Amino acid sequence: MANRQRARISVLNRCKATFQAAGATFENVKMLNLGTDGCRIGLAVGAQARISGDSLLEGWTLLNPYLPKEAIRAEIVRIDHDAAAGFLEAEIAFLDLSAAYRQDLKKGLAILENATPQCPSHHLVGMP
Repeated sequence: MANRQRARISVLNRCKATFQAAGATFENVKMLNLGTDGCRIGLAVGAQARISGDSLLEGWTLLNPYLPKEAIRAEIVRIDHDAAAGFLEAEIAFLDLSAAYRQDLKKGLAILENATPQCPSHHLVGMP
């Protein structure tokens, strides 16, 4: 999936995810944007030793009360490094979503899009 095909909304400080990749568990990962096709996340630069541009992410779970709770599979399609800032951003594509999951995600996105962001931030600081 080289180009995103659906719109995404900014979810800074409102959504996180948990997943497993290459034998490691990543918890409370900050999401930057989210759509029905995938999202963009921020990770500490040290995570690049455990993930790559084609890593399969198992047990991908969205952590927000308005979003589906079912664990899904996803994959990293691109990683952008900012070593000076101490973080990297990864483009995530969701895989094999059921129609019900996609519908629940669309509903949750509509709620988040109309909600006032809590403590919006334009940069990532202290990425776990």
